[in-house]
Amino acid sequence: MTTFDDRLTRRLEGLDRAIPVPRQGPVELRSQAVLTMPTSSSRRRRLLVMLAAVVALLVAATVAIAQGSSAPEAPDATLDGALHHIFARSECIPVAVAKPAILASLDELGRLGWTIEERPGAAGAPCVAAIAFADSRTITLIPAAGEAVSKAMESVASDLLARCLDQRAATAYVASVLSGLGLPDVPVRIDPSAHTGPSVLIEQYERHVAAGCFVYAGYQHDSEGRPFVILWGHGAG
Repeated sequence: MTTFDDRLTRRLEGLDRAIPVPRQGPVELRSQAVLTMPTSSSRRRRLLVMLAAVVALLVAATVAIAQGSSAPEAPDATLDGALHHIFARSECIPVAVAKPAILASLDELGRLGWTIEERPGAAGAPCVAAIAFADSRTITLIPAAGEAVSKAMESVASDLLARCLDQRAATAYVASVLSGLGLPDVPVRIDPSAHTGPSVLIEQYERHVAAGCFVYAGYQHDSEGRPFVILWGHGAG
């Protein structure tokens, strides 16, 4: 039986292919938030580290479909659009709000036999995101950061990549941003093996870490829904 990580990898790959490449002009990082796809089981689990990127990728694919792009890889474009509409209503939607709204959409669209499952931590997280898997007719709710935190972490990621901060300075910087968001108790953890970032920037991330700098590697939740931030880098500053 395929694991959730395997299914998520295939779903992301399909959505990535469904997004048309712009013919000209800069590509905004938020809409190009494609994960590097680890090959080993242990590294594949780190797909969840870049949760904000997963949500951005789903939104980007939905927008592409809405603009008339032919996206055969999208298993259920109509349902993806309905989910996007639900989560666009608020910057942070908890499980208690998401589930009835999704059930109502499934009923309205005539999607019979679909189920909603919650990944560990979703029930306790302040916000969730939803991913539809057409092959199993399942909508999976996963813990999410919420729009305000996601935007702030995007700025953090860009800033850490533009500067070279050691562990102490990078941790203090991220902690100050979290505090400004009203999240002073969210811990900042160091993972020397994170190796996570947007695929279009992964080589730059690797060079930055090799130079002794620390980069942002994700806003994650534990099994109880408690958030924490991951920084990728080596050594103590």
